[in-house]
Amino acid sequence: MPAAQEPGGHTQLAELVKNSDYVGREFPDEGAEVERAVAGAEVDSRVQDALLSLNPEVRMVIVLADVDGYAYEEIASMMGIPIGTVKSRLHRARAAMRDRLEPIREELKVQ
Repeated sequence: MPAAQEPGGHTQLAELVKNSDYVGREFPDEGAEVERAVAGAEVDSRVQDALLSLNPEVRMVIVLADVDGYAYEEIASMMGIPIGTVKSRLHRARAAMRDRLEPIREELKVQ
């Protein structure tokens, strides 16, 4: 059954809705998606702040190892430092990040 048209050729909204496939259909909760996106952006921001608070040499090692995926030997070569120094800086960086991000972990546990 064709939808009724108002003068000027416009289809009446009520008629479209009545004949629509969307009547009775459930739609995803967009509010939950928006909330997750906002929470994710907040976590990203706090992780970035935590990284920026690290000493530059320590930050460089954790970014090269944990973000970029370089091996210890590669990092040592790139930075011109012994592999033992890479390992100790990485250990210090991970411990500092764990401490700085603990409040986020606690907040996420509550939600």
